[in-house]
Amino acid sequence: MAIIYGDRESRLLLPPSIEDYVGESDPVRVYDAFIESINIEELEIKVEENEVGAPVYDPRAMLKLLVYGYSYGIRSSRKLERACHHNLSFVWLVGGLKPDYRTISRFRNNNKKALKELLKICAHLCIRLKLIEGNVLFVDSSKFRANASLSQTWSEGRCRRVLERLEMRIEEILESSKEIDEEEEGMPSLVEMEKELANKEKLKKKVEGILGEVLRRGGGGGGEGKEYRDGDGDRDRDGDGDGDGDGNKKERERAREGKKIERMNSTDRMCVRTKGRQGIHAGYTAEMVTDEKHGLIVHNEVVSESNDSNQLSRQVQGAEEVLRREVEAVCGDNGYWQVEDLEKISARGTMVVVPGRKESSRKGLGEFDRENFRYDSKKDEYICPEGNRLRFTRIAKKDNAREYKIKKKEICLECKHYGQCTKSKVGRRLQRLINEEIKEELEAIYASPEGQKIYRLRKEKAELPFGHIKRNLGAGYFLLRGIDGVNAEMSMLSTCFNISRMITLVGISELLRYFAGI
Repeated sequence: MAIIYGDRESRLLLPPSIEDYVGESDPVRVYDAFIESINIEELEIKVEENEVGAPVYDPRAMLKLLVYGYSYGIRSSRKLERACHHNLSFVWLVGGLKPDYRTISRFRNNNKKALKELLKICAHLCIRLKLIEGNVLFVDSSKFRANASLSQTWSEGRCRRVLERLEMRIEEILESSKEIDEEEEGMPSLVEMEKELANKEKLKKKVEGILGEVLRRGGGGGGEGKEYRDGDGDRDRDGDGDGDGDGNKKERERAREGKKIERMNSTDRMCVRTKGRQGIHAGYTAEMVTDEKHGLIVHNEVVSESNDSNQLSRQVQGAEEVLRREVEAVCGDNGYWQVEDLEKISARGTMVVVPGRKESSRKGLGEFDRENFRYDSKKDEYICPEGNRLRFTRIAKKDNAREYKIKKKEICLECKHYGQCTKSKVGRRLQRLINEEIKEELEAIYASPEGQKIYRLRKEKAELPFGHIKRNLGAGYFLLRGIDGVNAEMSMLSTCFNISRMITLVGISELLRYFAGI
């Protein structure tokens, strides 16, 4: 069989054109056309062709490089630089430019606000192409690691313990230095001890600064961060992120009760302690809103929170700003179950499909579970399975609920079911949320055939983007730091997902014809 050999020494009459590097139906042309259709000035990317000084690379070329690189999981500025030298599609995309990694990194850092707007522009494009209808929206979230170590997460307790140890060591060094001055012979090197002393004092100053910021956050002033809650205090009882659980008694009690523990990461001050399938890390929660028709992303936001409480109305509002109208229905998992937050959406007539969280405090009572107590709305009383009435006694502000109790405790104490229904010496008590009617309406909507039909689509529509971003692109972590940086990255990743889906749904040639007609 004949063999065809390559020849690196072959000469060409004329050098090939860069335009010939990629075919007419290459996907890279769609990314090129998309960026070309954007008004750079609206993104507030500075373009000063007559500015005095060293020339800068074309902002459009740099934008193309970042978006196309992210679409194939190439996010590192050094890898992007290498691609501009060796990958023909990248060479074609940037027109033969070869920016170094510092230039690429600087452009990305200096234009976070512009990069954040890319998803909105892409979503408007999808609306014009009728790929996004905006009738039913799905809200979901996923945890992404921050560019920071969990070991750099500090609480007030941890700061004070470290400072105490540092002060003890500094005193030891000063005492040893004094002894060395008196008896130099046979003692450790004074130079080494002075060096250690300088390092300890430098670290002490750093920890004191961190403690000051943590205290400002806890007191509600000065800090740029927020207050967070610890939902798994049994793992890290002192709340310092190091998992040692050796905090003071006060912090351990607060963590066990799920109360607020103020923390700050000294590397990325806006990240929080998140818990996912891969364990506990310093990270962020990425909220995402997708459309029912093709699962395209309408809106996203990265938040400095460890859970989804009170996020559904905020994310739906952000999506409606893109759609420029209210939606018919929204759907999310039970992480978004916060009745007061869901009411903001349902009160205007929008269908809200979110499964409620099961109450666990009084479960296991069989026929005497709370659900088996009938509510008399006219008299505002509960009727137990034995026919006895529990009357309203007070409002429990902490639980945002109304409390009901048997009028005469003897009724419960003499009941044949005492000990099974309740063991309290004052009789059985129940709580009813102040907005219980709304809660029941939302539960009924979720249980309805239409609600179940919408909820069955949730995994298909809402979880696909996260699967593509984390698994296909390998982007389960952020490279940039700070809330602006991570939002810029998530916007680019979401834009890349939408463009990839557009290519699949519409086709390269059709998309290129559309861009040519703009």
